[in-house]
Amino acid sequence: MRFLYYLFRLLDRFSSSAKIIFLVAFFLLDPLGLVSASDNASKSFINRIQSIFYSSAAQKEVTVVLLDDEYLKATQSYWPLPYNQQAKIFKRILHYQPNALFIDLLYSHDRSTTKDSVQRIVNIFERYEKRNNTPIYLAKVENEHNQRPKAFEQYSRWASVSWQGFEKNYPFVVDGTDTAAAVLYKVYCQATEKCIFDSRFFQSPLVLQWGLKLSEIQNSLTINTHCEIKGSNASLLVKLSLSDIFWRLKSKFRQVCPYTTTVMASSLLANDKEAKELFEHVFRNKIVLLGAKIEGARDLISSPIHGQVAGVYLHAMALDNLITYGQRYTREPPLFFATSISWLEIMEITFVMFIMYFRWMIERGNKESFIGCGQGNKVTNSQNTSVASATYAHRALNMVLITLLVVTLIILFFTNYETINFIGLFLVAASFLPSNKLRGISNLLKRQIQRITNNKKINEEKT
Repeated sequence: MRFLYYLFRLLDRFSSSAKIIFLVAFFLLDPLGLVSASDNASKSFINRIQSIFYSSAAQKEVTVVLLDDEYLKATQSYWPLPYNQQAKIFKRILHYQPNALFIDLLYSHDRSTTKDSVQRIVNIFERYEKRNNTPIYLAKVENEHNQRPKAFEQYSRWASVSWQGFEKNYPFVVDGTDTAAAVLYKVYCQATEKCIFDSRFFQSPLVLQWGLKLSEIQNSLTINTHCEIKGSNASLLVKLSLSDIFWRLKSKFRQVCPYTTTVMASSLLANDKEAKELFEHVFRNKIVLLGAKIEGARDLISSPIHGQVAGVYLHAMALDNLITYGQRYTREPPLFFATSISWLEIMEITFVMFIMYFRWMIERGNKESFIGCGQGNKVTNSQNTSVASATYAHRALNMVLITLLVVTLIILFFTNYETINFIGLFLVAASFLPSNKLRGISNLLKRQIQRITNNKKINEEKT
């Protein structure tokens, strides 16, 4: 913020036209990644806020089975997991007739031996594909070294799990192959008849929205005392917002347990009646995704609310988004005519130009007022007009900031586009504010921090 303050003060030496050209170029060219940094911070903050209110309607439709080090210890196995062990897990899951099974493990080479053949897995796929017509999808990563087992091709299908050029967004097709979430959503629509997948409405990549709260059945599957979310949505909103604003003083609030219903692979070893009833509930007629989180061979992705999680949760959360939102999934805004600039970026530039204009009016009015004071009571009509314009500009600048807040909320709650770079715009606006207003904002923040500190001390004394 201090950098922006001095940068824009330096711009005061140039003409208005030069300032406008510089700022437009600044937002479009993104020097040093400053605009991108504030843009990513804006998106991450809004994603974390929305995770509190994210609907749990699709949570009961998707289940993740997670292979971890505990499973390797329990079975005295190793990684990569032997085909025989994999076959046992797949058989256990497919026995409960899920609507589909996606396996987020890479089969780039055939590691078959006389004692551990990939044919064991193929036999399981064949049996359940013929018996229950359960579609089975394997993770596809394109590279020149791939030598996938050909035996898989008859009874399983491929789903893309790796891509480039989409930043953090989730595409639906990569090199002619459907991605995992896209193909699983098609299966969900066909199996439940609750939706229709029309590719015309799924062209733009999905902007992922993460969820925060655990499913109701998760406590029956794992121990979650360390990640239970307590308090109302309002208290969570305050807690999360404060942790983001004051992250230098205290680490950011994280939900350490995944949003998607998760069955640890080691629990599949249980064979009692209670376990079978539980598996029946989380597997039958569900979309099941199997992934791994193994120390030393980690496939991790970053979630704004969870931190580092197993890569399979990326596909599970994208599928959850599609089931929850359907055709109104969150996406990037459309481009402005035939340019590579989105209409939200045009809006951001327009806000900056308004802020610059009103700042110029304020400075001009303050200058004329100072000259008038130096001349005693001899104040010209032009000076009166300039001072009045400055007063108007003060009010107009406040209205621009309020409008910015309102527009952010409208985009957030009433459109299916990702948010504007409101953090960058507020920083620019704050840099243009008069020094007395900056001092007022600073004093207000100090009073709020002091009030929070005093309330904390009072609560500690009561307890």
